[in-house]
Amino acid sequence: MNFWTEINDGRGYALDALTPAELAEVRRVITDQYLGHLRAAAPELVGPAAAAGIQNYHTLPVPFDHGSFWGKEKRVPPLSAVPVFERMGFFRRIRDLLPSAAVYHDDLMWRVVRPNQPSDVGPVHADKWFWDAGNGALPAGHDRFKIWMAVFTEPGRNGLTVKEHSHTSDRWKHHFEFKHGKMKPVLDESPEEIGMELLPLAAGEMVLFHDALLHGGALNVGTTCRVSIEVTVMYLADEGERRLAEARRAAA
Repeated sequence: MNFWTEINDGRGYALDALTPAELAEVRRVITDQYLGHLRAAAPELVGPAAAAGIQNYHTLPVPFDHGSFWGKEKRVPPLSAVPVFERMGFFRRIRDLLPSAAVYHDDLMWRVVRPNQPSDVGPVHADKWFWDAGNGALPAGHDRFKIWMAVFTEPGRNGLTVKEHSHTSDRWKHHFEFKHGKMKPVLDESPEEIGMELLPLAAGEMVLFHDALLHGGALNVGTTCRVSIEVTVMYLADEGERRLAEARRAAA
């Protein structure tokens, strides 16, 4: 089963991985931006921050509130990062099946989750709900799926949780609240009752998943910061439907 049939007709997600060199490049993209923002806010911390690594960010005596300082606008890499990702092996594999695939820059974003900080974790949701609420719009005739990459993780102690096959149902109860300048979805069900599964992803491993799959961050019970990056991939909807139909016919 290829990644496209796994995402759509399987459990709702597929796994892939970066090479060691690609992981180093992703870390460089994130670290450059991270240190740049620290340089502007607390230049005296740049040296210690560079020496410690972003995975040890929580050990720095930062002079600002973490949540308000690290807004999304500070965590979207520059446009020049898009071709960096599109040249990597995982993206070439995507384009082998979906030639129109491209990184949607506005939704390319990294995240730092400190140990034992529940407020750093993204709650359980389906990405589709954000788009349904009017947060962004793709070019006409396009659809999307998501990639979550582990950049620094401690497998089994932090990372991404998923509910396999949840993309096949729209029964998940949720509502919307206006937070931080936009409408955001809020799950009205307990993640524990839903049965979310923590994927034991090591640095460089990634999850490609359906836009309607339930997923969310896990409380970081490790000793270092979890660092991850999310990539929204857009593609021509007709092309995606055609390739899925071809795979279904081949499997029949």
